[in-house]
Amino acid sequence: MGEPERTEDGRHIVVDGRRWRASDPSIPEKLRSELVKELMAARRLVKTQGMR
Repeated sequence: MGEPERTEDGRHIVVDGRRWRASDPSIPEKLRSELVKELMAARRLVKTQGMR
């Protein structure tokens, strides 16, 4: 599985005909991965808080 298709401006990837925001390529990989980890943790927390 290779790189996903990107829009002409590079801001989105295309998966099954749907556009999704892409990561900023200027962010170093280590920082990007830390940011994604924090984002996913926050999303999980919001999801559990909403079930109360």
